[in-house]
Amino acid sequence: MASDLSVVLPLVGGFWFVLRSQLLFLVSLQLGQAITVLLSAFIACLVTLASRVVIIGFVAVGWGAPVQNFAHAIWPVPFAGTDLGAFLAAVVLAELSSRAIKSDRINTWVINNFADEMVKLLYGSMLQLKPVSVTLDTRKVYIGFVQGVPSLNPNKAFVRLLPVVSGYREQDDLTFRPTTYYADALRAAEEAGSISDFVIVIPLTTVKTANLFSRSMHLRFFAAKPKGLIESA
Repeated sequence: MASDLSVVLPLVGGFWFVLRSQLLFLVSLQLGQAITVLLSAFIACLVTLASRVVIIGFVAVGWGAPVQNFAHAIWPVPFAGTDLGAFLAAVVLAELSSRAIKSDRINTWVINNFADEMVKLLYGSMLQLKPVSVTLDTRKVYIGFVQGVPSLNPNKAFVRLLPVVSGYREQDDLTFRPTTYYADALRAAEEAGSISDFVIVIPLTTVKTANLFSRSMHLRFFAAKPKGLIESA
């Protein structure tokens, strides 16, 4: 039992590192819980090895017994010093890494390498400042601009959209029928400093299709009646 307990602290430290490291956390969200466990175990092995080397160094300079006795009083299992050192190292390194690496670069890397095509498209539209057309499972359609990085948590995946046009698709042929134009309201809201009030949050689980939207291409090839379609997109 005692030998089993000796792996608890390093594993907890490894799990803490994965949770606090934005890169590893986002990667684990994209790849599943099994990857979270594997990453936690891998980090636990690394910090345990490093801690053991430090403890051997303490022994070499004659500090081994005091350090081990102190650690054993806190965590009474074999190799208590190594375990505590591994846990502390994982926590400290996790906190340092969470502050040292810029989150926007991490988000970009994870999206480019692990996110699904929907998230990549929405993120790309945000970077390019291009409007996107989103069709929901209710046949409701929103055309607008993505506000912020889409959520990378598959269990809480959503996108924030500032709509400029909304409408619906016909049931028979799915032709887009615009019904609401937001240009005048958005200009008034921008003057009043309340444009964020128009941002809508859409769960990605409700999105059936999404594509970059080109006003000129839509008017040229797809709009039967171009009247009023997006003045500023």
